Amino acid sequence: MKWYTAFGVMCVFVLFAAAMWFPGYYSRLYDERTLDQAVFTDINMSTYETSYDCFMRKLYAIAKAWNQGTLSAVRTDELELSMDKGQLAKIARKEMKKLTNLGLMNTDQKLRSKNLTRCERYTIYASSDSSNMKGISCWKLVFENAKKSTTIFFDEEYHKIYYAEYAPRKEDSKHSVTSAGSAGARDFNDIYDMTGQDGAESFTEGEGVVDYYDVASFVDVPCASYMQSGSVWMMEFDYKYQIGFIKDAVYGENGYTYRFGLPVEKMIQF
Repeated sequence: MKWYTAFGVMCVFVLFAAAMWFPGYYSRLYDERTLDQAVFTDINMSTYETSYDCFMRKLYAIAKAWNQGTLSAVRTDELELSMDKGQLAKIARKEMKKLTNLGLMNTDQKLRSKNLTRCERYTIYASSDSSNMKGISCWKLVFENAKKSTTIFFDEEYHKIYYAEYAPRKEDSKHSVTSAGSAGARDFNDIYDMTGQDGAESFTEGEGVVDYYDVASFVDVPCASYMQSGSVWMMEFDYKYQIGFIKDAVYGENGYTYRFGLPVEKMIQF
């Protein structure tokens, strides 16, 4: 065997040994340099933050933004479904029972998850920046059975109901609450056009509004509440920002429609 043949065999052996030994060596060297060492990386993370420490601050923010401009809502439930239908139906039953006990709503409908036909999550915000309003998340739920339909808007964080409507499935369209857009957004005669006509019952339970929303605990700014008409109960913040809650029972060709709360689909552009 010639010397260059022997040299070639040795080179092959050395390369084979290196291939077997080097990965282990590199792994030990890498561990020595990285273990127990803190690594800092800049990332963009969005976390849940409570923007309002009580529900009345949300009503104040809505009143201020609405009186200064317009309100809009963007649907966001595709991004984060934080509750299932069973949880949402349970919350709706609990809050509707409170409204009924306070005389603010008249309904005997059973709100079951199997009847929950619409389940939408929205974030409400001011269309202009003058109010410095932080976003408010709410749920819109629609329960339907063969004869009746119940529509509820409630706050995602505090679960208070902004608006509730209990109506026949085929109610006369002239009695339904529909979006009015931004035109005349602060014209109360336009927004609150349900003031005792067509058999609407009188708003005799104004103190129920005060109790349900715990108005007395709100001390950030002066807040007064009073009856504007037979079907509208007003809240006024800081002597200038007003919102009104409707309560009526209107008879249509298919039966009674009961409703209570802020007419959100007239006040807010969905």
